[in-house]
Parts: sequence; structure tokens; C-alpha cells
Amino acid sequence: MEVVKGNYYDRNGRVGITDDQLHDYIINIYKTIMYRGIKGTYIYCYDENLREYFQSFID
Repeated sequence: MEVVKGNYYDRNGRVGITDDQLHDYIINIYKTIMYRGIKGTYIYCYDENLREYFQSFID
């Protein structure tokens, strides 16, 4: 996965952080959101390859 700091808009979340740390931070955010889905979590994937990847795990 490629991290583009310019596309990450949380100013406090990207101050003084390396690209690798930002990558791990973003992954952790999405893991937390998906694990806490009580009544369901909706995922919209614009990228077709990513959409197919998620569909292989989710009905």
C-alpha cells in the first residue's frame, strides 16, 4: 500500500510521523473501525482490485 501524506487530512495525525508510521497508523484505524462494527460496517472501495480483495473475505 502506498501512503500519500497529502491525502491524509488529519493534521495532528501526520505531524512528525514517517511514512511507515503513518501506514501503520492508518491500518490500525481501519482495523479498529471494522472490529467495532456492532450492527455492521459498510466498506466502499473505489479501487476495483481492493473491492475484489475484500469480496473474497466478505459475502
